[in-house]
Amino acid sequence: MEIVTSFQGNGAPAFALTLARVSGLFLMSPVFSSRMIPVRAKLLLAIGVTLAALPLAAGGRDIPPGVAEIAVLAVKEVLVGVAIAFSVSLAFAAVAFAGGLIDLTVGFAFANVVDPLQNTQISVIGQFYSLLASAVFVTIGGPDLLIAGVVRSFEIVPVTEMPEWAVLSGAIVASIGGLFSVGLQVAAPVIVTLLVTDAAIGFLARIAPQMNIFGIELPGKITAMFLLMLMTVPLLVTSIGDALRDGLADMFRMLLGGAG
Repeated sequence: MEIVTSFQGNGAPAFALTLARVSGLFLMSPVFSSRMIPVRAKLLLAIGVTLAALPLAAGGRDIPPGVAEIAVLAVKEVLVGVAIAFSVSLAFAAVAFAGGLIDLTVGFAFANVVDPLQNTQISVIGQFYSLLASAVFVTIGGPDLLIAGVVRSFEIVPVTEMPEWAVLSGAIVASIGGLFSVGLQVAAPVIVTLLVTDAAIGFLARIAPQMNIFGIELPGKITAMFLLMLMTVPLLVTSIGDALRDGLADMFRMLLGGAG
């Protein structure tokens, strides 16, 4: 009944503006933006979230009748939706960056594959980390928190008002600043072990120059990498979970900071 009332009061413009913000979230957010999810399923889910948020987004607000004003508001709504998902996407980028660092150290960087979750070229271990991050993200209820965040955002930043762009931009820049540190924290145990392995192989090459060091270097590094990854899986899952929780927390702080 509230949805019908919202359509009667504000009509199609309110629905279009609400859908624009939800679409911005779906364009940028992890899991939802994956090509593995059919476009029709994404569209149905976006419309369902839009209908659920419509009473909150349009209730008691006068939307300008002009086409130009509505177009400006629609662009703003898409940007707000993208901003909501940006911090969480940065957490995924940090995890993929960690995998790329490991690939670069062990020698897998020359082989890239297509990541169906982020729709980009990514290294082998980077894809494994990305898939693991997606599993952890779903486990901690990340998709539910993202949808709850975009619905809550209509109270913080109404469809008829502009956010504080300076504060919002500052929050985005601050989130980007932590990208490399998070990636290094996730990849540090494996990278340090591989560097120690390189040093050991170099020392072996000095004391036994007649040995075919190059024949044992790459298999040794790969074996050490996989053994360490198996031993540090609980720590890895914890680190990825903390990074994703920090991303979700940054999302809500960004919303509160960008409120007009």
